[in-house]
Amino acid sequence: MSKKLTLSTIKESNKKYSQKKRIDLPDGNHVFIYPDFSPTKTVEFVRELLMEYLNKEDNGLSKTKIDLNSWTVLSLLYKFADLGIPSDTKKKILAFNELLEYEYTPLIIGGFTTESINKLKATMDNIVKNIDLLAKEQNLNDSDLIEQVIKTETEKELAE
Repeated sequence: MSKKLTLSTIKESNKKYSQKKRIDLPDGNHVFIYPDFSPTKTVEFVRELLMEYLNKEDNGLSKTKIDLNSWTVLSLLYKFADLGIPSDTKKKILAFNELLEYEYTPLIIGGFTTESINKLKATMDNIVKNIDLLAKEQNLNDSDLIEQVIKTETEKELAE
């Protein structure tokens, strides 16, 4: 027999999104990550990622050797780890270059749950698919297109 869903039950379930996990590294350091990604943080992450990459000419990203895949992985650390990575894109690029060289970055990334990574991939896939569909249907600039798709995805995530 099932129980009636209440706001208290939802709050209890959502606590997992604010729980930190400690990752101990072989060099004696540790880092805290948030291994479970909330739906709103996931959509926020994808929006920031796309907007930064879309504006790469303006923010200096185009002059770096960081490809979109690496930028995505490093952005995970920015959004879901307590590393103190600055929010300014130009400073973030400098931090990301350091993380690319750090031998234990893969261990930190490995601390995220498979479920969260899969949710993130599904959200990104849906957004890219919707961007392609909207681009064919409407004559919007890239920023407006991404904003419209993100709004749609946010509404879908919150409805689930």
